[in-house]
Amino acid sequence: MVESYKNEWAELIRIIIEHTNKVLAIKSYFCNPYHSWEKGTVENIIGIIRRFYPKKTDWKNISQWDLNRGALNILDVLTK
Repeated sequence: MVESYKNEWAELIRIIIEHTNKVLAIKSYFCNPYHSWEKGTVENIIGIIRRFYPKKTDWKNISQWDLNRGALNILDVLTK
């Protein structure tokens, strides 16, 4: 019974993600279970983003220019 619910939820999440990707024209990537080397990359990138945009950042007060500048700074750090 529990396994059935897990499969139903997994299928629902897959459908939602596919729809979101299609609507927003983006791709989503997820770490595979038991592939710890993938999670390290994600955590590293999140840490770099947090240097420029700490937790609890009020996104309403950030202009598009500031976001573009932050993105360039993040890309600069990632390409070094």
